[in-house]
Amino acid sequence: MLARLGRADKLLLGLYLPAYLAAVVLHAHEVGRSGLAQLPVFVRAVSGDYPLVAGHPIETDSSGSGLEPGDRLIQLGERDLRDVGYVGFQAIGLARTRPGQPAPLVFERAGEQRSTSIEARPHVHPWSRLPLLLLIPLVAVLVLVRAPGAGARRLFVAGITYGLAQAEFYGGPEWKTWLAALVLNVAGTLAIGVVLHWARRFPDEMPESKRVWRGLPWAAALLYLVVVRSSYLLGEPLPSHLIARVSLASHAGAIAAALVTLAWNYAHAQPAGRRRLRWILLGTVLGSIPFVAALVAPALAPGWRGFEQAFALGFLGTVIWISGFVLAAVKENAFDVDRLLGATAAWSLAGGVAIFVLAVVVPAVEAAVASELRLDPLHVRFGFAALLGALVVPLAAGLRPRIDQLLFPGREALREGTARLLEDLARCRSDDELVDRAVEESARLLDARGFALYRAGPGGFALARVRGLSLPAEIPAALPARVGPGNAPPALATAGVALVLPLRLEDRLDAVLCLGAKRSRDIYTLTDTDALAAVAGRVEATRERLAKEQVDRESRAKTNLIAAASHDLRQPLHAVGLLAEALAARLTDPDTRELVERIGASTQELDEMLTSLLDRSKLDAGAVRAERERVELRVLFAQLERDFAGPAAAKGLRLRVVPTRLAVESDRLLLLRILRNLVSNAIRYTPAGAVLIGARPRGAEIAVEVRDSGPGIPVHAQAQIFETFRQLPGVRGAGLGLGLSIVDGLARVLGHAVELRSEPGHGSTFAVRATRAAPAGAEEPVATPGALLPLTARRVLVVDDDDAVRRATGELLRSWGCEVVEAGGFAEALAAAARFAPEWVLADYRLGPGATGTELVARLRAEHATLAAVILSGDSDGASLEALRAAGFSVLRKPVRPARLRALLASVGLEAR
Repeated sequence: MLARLGRADKLLLGLYLPAYLAAVVLHAHEVGRSGLAQLPVFVRAVSGDYPLVAGHPIETDSSGSGLEPGDRLIQLGERDLRDVGYVGFQAIGLARTRPGQPAPLVFERAGEQRSTSIEARPHVHPWSRLPLLLLIPLVAVLVLVRAPGAGARRLFVAGITYGLAQAEFYGGPEWKTWLAALVLNVAGTLAIGVVLHWARRFPDEMPESKRVWRGLPWAAALLYLVVVRSSYLLGEPLPSHLIARVSLASHAGAIAAALVTLAWNYAHAQPAGRRRLRWILLGTVLGSIPFVAALVAPALAPGWRGFEQAFALGFLGTVIWISGFVLAAVKENAFDVDRLLGATAAWSLAGGVAIFVLAVVVPAVEAAVASELRLDPLHVRFGFAALLGALVVPLAAGLRPRIDQLLFPGREALREGTARLLEDLARCRSDDELVDRAVEESARLLDARGFALYRAGPGGFALARVRGLSLPAEIPAALPARVGPGNAPPALATAGVALVLPLRLEDRLDAVLCLGAKRSRDIYTLTDTDALAAVAGRVEATRERLAKEQVDRESRAKTNLIAAASHDLRQPLHAVGLLAEALAARLTDPDTRELVERIGASTQELDEMLTSLLDRSKLDAGAVRAERERVELRVLFAQLERDFAGPAAAKGLRLRVVPTRLAVESDRLLLLRILRNLVSNAIRYTPAGAVLIGARPRGAEIAVEVRDSGPGIPVHAQAQIFETFRQLPGVRGAGLGLGLSIVDGLARVLGHAVELRSEPGHGSTFAVRATRAAPAGAEEPVATPGALLPLTARRVLVVDDDDAVRRATGELLRSWGCEVVEAGGFAEALAAAARFAPEWVLADYRLGPGATGTELVARLRAEHATLAAVILSGDSDGASLEALRAAGFSVLRKPVRPARLRALLASVGLEAR
């Protein structure tokens, strides 16, 4: 914050402030040493003769001195008083006497020389100015640091100079009293000049030609010096009965001159300056009331002896007001002038009530309370003071909204309007509706002359909507990051934009709202910008919610499309595979049979590609969810061996599965997908040798490994192969390069790590690290495929609503020697079963609207309890397939490999027996 200060600001803080603090230290020292004691009389000088008593000071007790106006003072102690004036007598006397330590005085009355003693008397309220003197530098520094500039410097000098005039420290050595008198008279004069100079120059943006005469502040200061202060320096002080009236007149004149100057500036200032002036005028009036009341009292009642108490209470009232200013500024960071005034008034009134109760009510009851409780009255007073101090904070908090409502009724309307707007914005259902509502309603709430909306584009921001302003069609991307008064870039400010509100979406600046000046010619305050910041926050939060909802809708649509595409695309692939197998069984020509087998292999490769594409799409759509459970690896290994033993043997590879009893915490289906992809890749890219599947414990984890004796992977390519559609250069093989990308994506969903160890020419090892599962109470049996039973003469009911798939399945089963009846739907299947009495049912999961294969099987088993069934599904949702298996159904996903179908039918048939 200090880095914002200029050289002049730092010079004031480095020189002027220490001088002021030194004066305050001297003042505090004198308060403690003598109670700001004064002599009970003051004198006027007589050239070439002895001084005469001119009167009695009003700030101290002057009774009992025995001196009367007109007495000639001859000698004080050992000091002759010839040619001594007002200040000299005070310096000589205060150097030789203090409260409780009188000094001898020789004086002459009516030509007769007499002797007496004189004693300095303490001030009635010596502490009354000290709080004010301590608060002045705090306020002055606060203003200078928070709002550096010429205006703040003038206000700083005015405040410090006024404080110097009040920091009286006469007493002690003679030089100290002379220095105090010099500071008092010079600073008092300068204070009037600098305060009026500040009033004349405020606000800074007002044209010089419209200000009052530049010599007015210094003419007023010179007049005060000549009429009031010079008389003391020259030894001709004012008579006692005129002191209160002259003091009232000088202070009232200075205050009136400042108010008239500020009022003149208000009439000629621009809107921003006029607004600040309005509240400063009101604040000055509020702050001056206690002090002015204390000054007016003796003028209205000249014989009132309580002037000194009123004067002290006047200072106390000013202290309360300035304390409110400091508390408001520091506690509430309320540097906007309307906030500052409301907070200041609340703190001032709360403190004023506490001081009034402490000064008026407590003295009236403390004696009774002390007597009743048998306590020291001083302790009772301190207790009341502590209680009142504790009540100031809640009292100020309670007063604040009422004062704000009284002084700033528009703010409450803005608050209510903003609250309604925030509720409306939260209900918007589209981004365009949201932003348009925010733009129009913000401009209406703040009474802006016009508004514009810029949307982010490739090279900056393009104008999307505008009303009441003439703005460029495009603006650069360099715009303010926060909302604040006067934050418009120069190019927009010259076009009438008074405030810019940035709107963000996903941490990027996406739109900019520009507001013109207010129709009332007022300025935008921190209260306004806080309201706009709340609007911006609600817009950004709602846009994020709408964007998330849109992503969710697109994800659901994509997932539905994937499911539909999976089912529809798998049906013809399934039919082609079955027909190819059936055709191959009927062929005797080796070349033709090989051609048909190649058709089946190509169909299988196409199925694998489709599966990979669908899996990758589901990962991208975020549609894959993990359901963690205890997974026995030996169960997965047995399934992998069953699925890949044939393809490995067909390629001349040895598939080795290492037995294990280890278990991991994972999703069984997703982990199986990962291992299937790894084993499939190993078999595809290994020309000769073996593929090994095993598991190793690694501390709290298990490393599930797939090893091959393939060509290996260079180090520089090991990170790339996990990218989508990435294959190693020079490596030929079927597929789209999605297998390892899917492995990586599924592992991320599961929270598993995938490791690769490979060296060209020495094969590769992929390891999936998963958390070791806790020991199980009982081991699960592993299902092993038994010897395949012959399928000859078995009665099979095939149910599928797709004619091509149904016929292909029937042809394949007939080629295996089965007796087959086909049905295209639920009712047709029931009718066929009634006359056919099937041993097996091979049913598609989806049999048209409102019917499923599982429902059909359940219905048939009610008539045939030993009926064996296999459910075929074209869905890609692994969770759905797992749910079917969990319900006790044997399930195959289309397109089905004929060998797997035959193995499963044999297995199901064995279990049925």
